[in-house]
Amino acid sequence: MNSLIVPADKSSRMFPVVSKPVVIPAAGKGSRMLPITAIVPKEGTFVLTKINGHYRNDFLVNHVLNSCIDCGLLDVVIIAGYQKGSLQDIVCMVGPEETRDAEFVVQNQSFGWGLGKAIEAAEKAVKHYAGDDFVVWLGDNIFDNTDSIKDMIYSADDYFAKILVLKTDRPSFYGVVKFDSDFNGSNGLITDIFEKPDVNEREPYAVDGFYYGVAGVYVFSKKIFDYLKRIKPGKGGEFQLTDAIKLGIDCGERVCCYVHDGERYDFGTWVDYNNYQARFWSEVYKNPVLLDKLNEDQMSLMLKLKGGF
Repeated sequence: MNSLIVPADKSSRMFPVVSKPVVIPAAGKGSRMLPITAIVPKEGTFVLTKINGHYRNDFLVNHVLNSCIDCGLLDVVIIAGYQKGSLQDIVCMVGPEETRDAEFVVQNQSFGWGLGKAIEAAEKAVKHYAGDDFVVWLGDNIFDNTDSIKDMIYSADDYFAKILVLKTDRPSFYGVVKFDSDFNGSNGLITDIFEKPDVNEREPYAVDGFYYGVAGVYVFSKKIFDYLKRIKPGKGGEFQLTDAIKLGIDCGERVCCYVHDGERYDFGTWVDYNNYQARFWSEVYKNPVLLDKLNEDQMSLMLKLKGGF
């Protein structure tokens, strides 16, 4: 059976279900994971992960959806690209029960518009919901635990944006932030954000030899859409979400970052994918009972998906 991180019975949840919608961008072409992404979207690949101490063998998008559910986020808007059909089949047929009615918005990324345009495409869907803010959770980002994400979502502070970050020594792989002088090591206001700095650009963002990189989960005020419409193509010729955040900071908006206390599994490249799969499967192979269960779960999901056609 398809094992969920939380039970389907919403009355048994140990956390509040929040009214914030969550936007999951999954419209990218996945060029770093060709050739498989020529057939299925990256979020439709099968991966083994370990979240909150439990191994899960499932489609990548279902891992993200389960983590959203664990955080009380049940209203889902998925930004899909040219392979919308296969992703929608996975979510609606074998995804978590709580999110099978997810809303899909198609956004053509053939021109390499970038994350900024993908988020902007969600404006109409997001504005249907009451409240001023919403969550963005990148479709290829999984975390070993959701504690810091819950802290960020449930904090009562009024910010233009709240951003999950992680400590890294590879700043060129991330948007990096600069904290103000009151940073306490776990959260704080930032004064600047910069997309993937090269060796000549990174020094102002260093903290004791390390950097704080954007980890792929955000809480935004709906004002972010106004700033997204004002930015121009940035790093890589794409419309960068970090540029819209920086524009907000420059206009006096308050942005707070929360440091993730744990691991982030980024399945954006074959190197990362293979490294994580080798690590997790080597752990699972030491437990034959768990191995059989995970294989049965995978076969069950595939049969359910096949039966839907």
